[in-house]
Amino acid sequence: MAIQLIARVTAVFVPDGIGGMSVESDRTLTLTVDFGGANIGPVAVPGGNRPSTANIATALNALATNLAAIFGNAANLAIIGSWGPAVPVSSVNSGGGGGGYTTGAVHFAGAASEVICAALTATDSGVCSFAWWYQYASDQNSTELYTVDEANLYLSGGEAEGPPQGNIKQFWFDATRASSFNYSASAESFGFNQWHSIIGSVKTDLGAGSKIVAVYADDTLLTFGNVTDASAAFNIAFNGLSFSVGDDSFGDGAVFDCADFWFAPNQSLLVAGDIPLATRRKFRDGSGKPVNLGATGSTPTGVAPAVFLRRAAGAAASTFATNLGTGGNFTGGGSITNAATSPSD
Repeated sequence: MAIQLIARVTAVFVPDGIGGMSVESDRTLTLTVDFGGANIGPVAVPGGNRPSTANIATALNALATNLAAIFGNAANLAIIGSWGPAVPVSSVNSGGGGGGYTTGAVHFAGAASEVICAALTATDSGVCSFAWWYQYASDQNSTELYTVDEANLYLSGGEAEGPPQGNIKQFWFDATRASSFNYSASAESFGFNQWHSIIGSVKTDLGAGSKIVAVYADDTLLTFGNVTDASAAFNIAFNGLSFSVGDDSFGDGAVFDCADFWFAPNQSLLVAGDIPLATRRKFRDGSGKPVNLGATGSTPTGVAPAVFLRRAAGAAASTFATNLGTGGNFTGGGSITNAATSPSD
């Protein structure tokens, strides 16, 4: 028996014989499901016999359980509309899903623990986007997750303080340091030993007071205070400058776990000043897990970022320093080890 549903889909994995469908999203769409021999007794309603909502829900729950056993993932559907005669559908594919992807993570142990590119190859631009996964085990006040040009007082840098603040601070400068755009979000609270995703995009090629930033911690849009935006439009300096993840030149030495660090100068994720859900689902799936960004990190935007650092599941911690992006080689320093957990867990 095939029926057409209007459903809210979080994660669906349907093998051949039940529609040949693979959908990962968090949106409303119409889909056709062939229940085969599933026991969904139709009930009489005006206009003909159609299966009851309760029976459909029961069948879908059973289907989700079966799919979880096959794929190790859950299929969660919430019916929010009506149904009608099924339209033949051979397959449905929606980009930006976890699809069983598993990543590894690394642990930065503090002072001198970093990976660094001595001179990044990147385009100085008025737009930049970024995404990563991280967690802290204790308060990491005033420590940097990444730093650009660390030898020169953070010509551009990112401060990502740990719990209880859950603080995100970023500083963007031009090549002369005469122009800047700075902001922080200090009201967010991240729990210890919990993986969080950061997905953000900034636009500095606008006039004073008009620059744009959107950053999502998990699926929450951060509210920024302490904004400094007095400069005319400018391009953010990256090319030829050092770029490091982990410790900085002051030896602040954050202690944290990190996975799938993606940093893309000259790429924007913004649409009308925000990052659409469909775009965010290319980094974080509807169940809160990492998405495979591709061999070079190009899958979300179609263009490889300057920096894409990833430890594949089962690989050595040292592989995190291999930049899969276009910006040049990184080297590791200090104690960097495999993290005990991963955001894929």
